[in-house]
Formats: sequence, structure tokens, C-alpha cells
Amino acid sequence: MPQSLAARAAFHEPHLLRVSRSFAYGIGRLDLSLKAAVGLGYLICRILDTIEDAPWANPKDQEAAFSEFNQFLKHRPSEVAVTEWRNRFAKDFNQINEGEQLLLNDAFRVFTEFHALSEGERKVMLKPVLSMSAGMKYFTQRTRDLGRLKLKTLTEANAYCLFVAGVVGELLTGLVGLELKKDLKDLPRESYVDGCHFGLFLQKINLLKDQWGDEKQGRYLVPNRKEMLLSVRTHAPNRKEMLLSVRTHAEKALQYLLSIPLVRTDYRLFCAWALYLGLATLPILESSTADESAPAKLSRTRALMLGTKIEFAIRDDNKLRALFNSLVGEAAKVSDLKIEAGAADLSNQSALAQLNASEGVLQETLPLYEGEMNEAELTKVLLPEA
Repeated sequence: MPQSLAARAAFHEPHLLRVSRSFAYGIGRLDLSLKAAVGLGYLICRILDTIEDAPWANPKDQEAAFSEFNQFLKHRPSEVAVTEWRNRFAKDFNQINEGEQLLLNDAFRVFTEFHALSEGERKVMLKPVLSMSAGMKYFTQRTRDLGRLKLKTLTEANAYCLFVAGVVGELLTGLVGLELKKDLKDLPRESYVDGCHFGLFLQKINLLKDQWGDEKQGRYLVPNRKEMLLSVRTHAPNRKEMLLSVRTHAEKALQYLLSIPLVRTDYRLFCAWALYLGLATLPILESSTADESAPAKLSRTRALMLGTKIEFAIRDDNKLRALFNSLVGEAAKVSDLKIEAGAADLSNQSALAQLNASEGVLQETLPLYEGEMNEAELTKVLLPEA
């Protein structure tokens, strides 16, 4: 018998609080039907994230875990099948954090709930999640082949962020689109692209925030300063360029926020909280160094003050733009984010090599994507300056 929306949301809440307090807060502000759908979607993605991050003793077990996860979404699994899948983690289970352990223990209930959704809800979730699975598997294989994960160009970083977060923006867009149809309203076509940029914005904030800790663990997710990606409209693919690209994604994320009809103010708040919190973190990111032991983080007082401003502005597009410009202006005060003059001094041969590498990334990753964007739109996300 299908569970009520309230029962589903009540099941999600403790898991969400354990794996991501910030998203749990935003999801908790959504109206009940969207809260239940988004909460489930987020937990499914976290299970997939656990497959990627778990310290697997046997790579073949990890490959099988990805494949079986995909099948559990395509076809309703038995409890025995999910238990056997869960047991693949057994040798390394204690090295997984407690929140993810508890979520894996409840995986059968998560998959069962997914198959109890309406056909429309399953459809808008399935393609983004399968895209995420394919992308994570691709980068996991690269890590095994090279001995570590090192993204050499901004295009590679964009592709990584697309699969771990950009497709989440697409999933959210599909779910809120279904809700809007109940009110005889639609999101514009561009919302799928802008929603993807929204996901990339949030992920790049996380990459920059966690950069120094990630690199100590052998995960180089922000391209090195010495490794350049050059074409007519790009510049040095280093931490500064990553910050510049974050600005591009932020502007698209603002467009996404403003495209949400006022009838879904709950979803506006969900997106605005994440967007503006990320923007407010930018000044800290731009001035942080590798010597700092803890990730850059906004103070609780500042976060609460920002939340009050968001609540005040949420139904007024002009106020939302003004708050956006104010936060971007604060970031600009602590850093000169202009294209570095020396970026164009590399030889044409080096520039061509980097451009060819970028094209290689596109050729390898574009076929992994199964979502709503066409190839031209997807390429624009991965190469925003092109």
C-alpha cells in the first residue's frame, strides 16, 4: 500500500539531516508533495554518491554496485537482491560514515518508494540519475587508471560537476515542472539549462571550499595553475578561473530562480537559500589559502541574517537581483577577478594541445548524458565561454 506524503517525508528527514543538514533545511521548507519527491531524489543521489566514495577493496565490486543500482531503478528489485547488493560494501562498511551506512541499510525502502511514484515522477528522476551514475563510473575508472583523480582542465571540472550536481538541477526542474502543471503553469525550456548551471554553481562552491582537504587525500578537483586551457575565449584553468566560471554559473542560477512562478514560492526559497549562501561564501573562498586547516564556512550569524533578507525579497524579482548584485560586489572587493595578462603568451602548439584535450573530454562524456538538454545546450554548459 502506498505511503502517505507525510509518512514519506518523515522517513526522509532523519536521513537528510545525517547526510546533509543544509539541504535538509531547504527541503524541509518545500510544500509536502514537492518535499516528498525532492527528499527521495536526494537520498537516491546520496546512495549513488556512496558507491562512488566508498573505499572499495575490490574495484569489480564497485563496478557491479553501479550496474545493479541502475537496474534497481529500471526494474523493481526484490529485498533479497538489494540485501546482496548492500553486502558488497561489507568489507569496507565501517569506513563509510554512519549516516551513509544507515541510508544503505534502508536502501530497499528507498527503491520501493521510487517504484511507487507516478510514472511522471519516475521519468523525470530516472534519466538524470542514470546520467549521474554513468558519469561517476567514468571518473571512478579514471581514478583507478591514473591512481588518483586529477582534473587537468576547466572542461574536465565542468564535466565532473555536471554529473555529480548539474543533473540534480535537471532533476529538480523536472519535479517542480510536474507540480506547476497542477497549477496550469510551465517553466520555460531554458530552465533545464539554467537549472544545470545552478547545480554546477553549488558544486564548484563545494570544490573550492574543500580543495585543500581534497588535495591532501589525492583528489585534485580544481585544475592546477600550471595547466592551461586556451582557446580564443578562455583563460588560465586555475583556482581564479574556477572562481570566474562560478560567476557565470551564478548568473544563470539567478535566471533560473527568477523563472520560477510565484505560485511556487516554496521552491523559490529552496533555490534562493542555496544560491545566496554560496554567493556569500565567495569572499571567504577567494581569500582562503592552502594553509587553512578547516574549509571556508559562513558564520551562523551571517547565515541567519542572509536568510532574513531572502525571506523579505523572495516574491520581488528586483529585490532578488539587488541582493544578488550586493553579494557579488562583496566578493569583488576582496579579489581582482580579471583575466590574467600572461594567459595568452603560451605557444599556439600548447593552446592547441589543451583545446584538443578539451574536445576529448567532450567526446568521452557527452554520450554518458541521458537528460533533457540537447548536444548544443550541453556543450554550452561544459564550455560556457564558447
